[in-house]
Amino acid sequence: MRGNFLSIPSDCPQRDERLGWTGDVQIFTPSANFLYKSVGMLAGWMEDVMAEQLAKADGIPGLVVPDVLPELGPIRPHAVWNDVVILTPWDLYLYSSDTELLYRQYPSMKTYIDKAISRDTDGLWDPNFWQLGDWLDPKAPPEEPGDGRTDGVLVADAYLVRITETFSKVCDVIGLSAESTSYRLDALRLKAAFQHKYITPHGMLVNNTQTAVSLAVRFDLYPRDKLPIAAKGIARLVRDSKFRIATGFAGTPVICHALTATEHTNLAYRMLLEQHCPSWLYPVTMGATTIWERWDSILPDSKVNPGSMTSFNHYALGSVVDWLHGTVGGISSVDGWKTIVVRPIPGGD
Repeated sequence: MRGNFLSIPSDCPQRDERLGWTGDVQIFTPSANFLYKSVGMLAGWMEDVMAEQLAKADGIPGLVVPDVLPELGPIRPHAVWNDVVILTPWDLYLYSSDTELLYRQYPSMKTYIDKAISRDTDGLWDPNFWQLGDWLDPKAPPEEPGDGRTDGVLVADAYLVRITETFSKVCDVIGLSAESTSYRLDALRLKAAFQHKYITPHGMLVNNTQTAVSLAVRFDLYPRDKLPIAAKGIARLVRDSKFRIATGFAGTPVICHALTATEHTNLAYRMLLEQHCPSWLYPVTMGATTIWERWDSILPDSKVNPGSMTSFNHYALGSVVDWLHGTVGGISSVDGWKTIVVRPIPGGD
């Protein structure tokens, strides 16, 4: 993080890129807030995100800000990345209690959720749009980092329910009670549509992966009576993987939280301490001192990953830090750190 949060939150500092990728920031903001006083910097950057977004007729936020990648061509909406305009201001508010931040970012949020998202008839994402999804799933081919095991549209739809619920909360905080109610009801309808589309009558996800189940648990997408099935399912997925991580950008921030929520914190500790590839500690066994872009930026045979993008300083997969602080350390607050609760959950060897 210290090598990337300079002027803008870049994805990596060492190659001819150094761009403010919005997805990286979105998934890492809770961790960044724990590690440093990053609210001021990220709030300023979010104003830049909004300025570039609202300058365009389609209202689609940039994948990178400043937007210096014209070679990407016309930008299509992408969940997780574009969701930064709603989730990151909310995360910053939770750590600062700064309601002015939410007032400032409200036009960006509303434009995105009302105008920029390409939807199907059920209100969920248009399934014909390819999504970046669970970017850099460890099983994705080196040159196709978006081709992971989890359906990108499922990831997008899970996030859509989440951002709609979050925007309802934003509206409530800034005094827009009618809008808050409207978006809360929208979120309930989208949640029902998600359940109809992806969860079988027996409580199984149609795309049964670590990322899919973790998102559905973390974002409260399961019917209450199906949660025990989800709990067994995520535990089985983790054990079947021999405690090796099987998530990319979308699943990594939530998998340990999901394990804790389903009373499997012991499995989260076991996964955290795994050293075989892919895992959080595998890079350490290979000499790493910073988080890598890929779980296997250096392969077990000591060769560099053949993918064209391979970074050795890339904070996104370090988003587990939020769980480390909130569960292992047990540190939390609900009022911008005016009150601090310390309730650790011990575990591990």
